[in-house]
Amino acid sequence: MPTVGVIANPSAGQDIRRLVARGWNVPANEKINVLRRVFAGLDAVGVTRIIAMPDISNLCAVAQDATSDKLSFELLDMNVFNDEEDTSTAANLMVRDGVACVVTLGGDGTNRAVAAQMVNVPM
Repeated sequence: MPTVGVIANPSAGQDIRRLVARGWNVPANEKINVLRRVFAGLDAVGVTRIIAMPDISNLCAVAQDATSDKLSFELLDMNVFNDEEDTSTAANLMVRDGVACVVTLGGDGTNRAVAAQMVNVPM
């Protein structure tokens, strides 16, 4: 079964527009819950390996604690700066590692940064 990449941006949904205009935001614990559901879905369809972007909030690392033993989970070996460079670097490394597709959890900026690197990889 192919490898799936996961890029979760801990800063997505926290921009100033949401804070000052009382807009909706997604707290870290809800992002972790979303990731747990994504991992369970990937496991259910037979994916056996996930490669994830590390981040300052440890979203994927915390979420993977609920994965089955059949699902191999790896964090990319990369420096984390908590900016768009993290997303671009992770996407580039995932392309290099041959992921079959990537799942993103982020906003417009995250998806643009991933799409710029994932020319031939489904998102």
